[in-house]
Order: sequence, then C-alpha cells, then structure tokens
Amino acid sequence: MLTHAYRHAETLASGYQADLYQQIGWTYQEDELLGLGDKTSDQWCLLGQFEEVVEKLRQQRTWVIGKKSHRTALIWQFAPLTRPFNELILPGTSQVGELLYWPSAYPLRAKFSQRSGPLEPWIGPIPGHDTIESFFNELAPIIAKQPWLEFFLCILHKVKPVMEKNQWYIQDQKGCVLPLNNEQWQLLALSGGHPVTLASEWDGYCLKPMLVSPDQSNCILLANKSTV
Repeated sequence: MLTHAYRHAETLASGYQADLYQQIGWTYQEDELLGLGDKTSDQWCLLGQFEEVVEKLRQQRTWVIGKKSHRTALIWQFAPLTRPFNELILPGTSQVGELLYWPSAYPLRAKFSQRSGPLEPWIGPIPGHDTIESFFNELAPIIAKQPWLEFFLCILHKVKPVMEKNQWYIQDQKGCVLPLNNEQWQLLALSGGHPVTLASEWDGYCLKPMLVSPDQSNCILLANKSTV
C-alpha cells in the first residue's frame, strides 16, 4: 500500500502526502512544522508515558488529552542513549499550553509550542468512552484516514479489571472485554473491584494501562512503563 501510494503521491491531498512522506523517512524541520502544522490551546492532561530503546535510540511516548477540546495528542520524543529528551513532561499532571501538531490526514503527533503557568493536578472527569464498542466506532474512521498509526489512546469509563484463565482483561458495563498487556494487581487494588475510568495505550492487540480515576475526580498514575 505504501509503495503504491508513493507512485501516486501527487494525486493525494496534503494531509495524506504528509503521512506518506513521513512513513518513508522524511522529517520536518522546526520552521517547516511551524508553517504546516495546526495548533490547539487547552488545559492538557498528561495521561501517561512509555519509554523504550530501539536500535540504541531512546523513544518516549506521552499521551495527552485536552480538557475543553477533548483533542488527543501523542508527544513522541527521541534521544541518543546518553542524552536527555528535549522536553521534560511529567505524566499524571496537567499543563495549560498550546500544542503544535505534525501535518497528517489525522493529526496526532504533537509538541508543546507554548506553556502557560505551572504543572497542576488534574481535577474533574477525563473525556472518554462509555463502552468498548464506542471506542472502536471512533477508531475505524481514524484508521481509514491514517492506516499507518501504531498506537491509539483509549479512555474507558465504568470499566473494571477481570482475570480469566490467567489472562487479564478490562470489562465494560455491557460485558465486553479487551485484553490487558500483563498482570494488573495494582489496577485491581486501586479499583477495589468497582468500575473506574481507565486511560490506556491500545496497540491493536492489548491495552497498556497508564492512569486510573476511581471516582471521576482524582487521577492515579500507574507505574511508568519502560521497556529496553
């Protein structure tokens, strides 16, 4: 699909062209990004973070969502093994600021172009879905626009962790389930077996929990997920 699209790149809309060129390795310089990317100002909830090392390069993925806009963003940073990331981002907090998005048919990757005020605790409910079915209904048109996305933010309300045959799942109020990536005793302890709001990363196979809100007012950051 990628090679076929590249042969017809000139016929694609600008957002699809941007996705195509980034898939084959083109990158945007800072001045190009400022001229092409769109911006959104909001109070952003820094939901969670994953770090890993791929071919001697550190990668950090931080998921955020806007309190008013409900817009999702993925702050994806790269750095050599011996150097820190350019931006210090503390998950489990909130930040007022402006995000600048990379051009795309479905803009998702972003960076802070401006921050206002200090980091603060997140107060209030987190925007999300009431059922797993609702989450997948939103996901389908996103994948249709940008089929090369690898990760997605999944926020589900009124769900609880369950275990069956040594496999952990998250179960919604309709009884539908999605697999969790590993043992979730911490999540079970925080929920007390009762429905909670859960923010996770979905990779098409399983959910990787990041943050849980037991009462729609307080957010508890689960252990930062790092893999080497």
